[in-house]
Amino acid sequence: MIEYKAKWNGVPVLKVKEQGTSKRCSVCGDEGKRPYQGMFRCNECGYQANADFNGAKNILQRATEYISDAGVPVNVPTTEPFLVSSEAPCDS
Repeated sequence: MIEYKAKWNGVPVLKVKEQGTSKRCSVCGDEGKRPYQGMFRCNECGYQANADFNGAKNILQRATEYISDAGVPVNVPTTEPFLVSSEAPCDS
């Protein structure tokens, strides 16, 4: 469905393997623990977050590294997680 909707709107889709992303710390890269299903805790730096959120940040990092290696400029927003903007997206 994501690919279909993206194609409909002229947005390219980049597939990124998610294997191991919920076990790797998105802050320092060290392997962490999952004390329970929904929680990630890093053994090295102490970062704690929802495991899915941590995994999503790692997927974003993988995609960003891939795009940067290909020579394509990347613009990653630095807003708070899950913040929804009321502004309409631009068409650029």
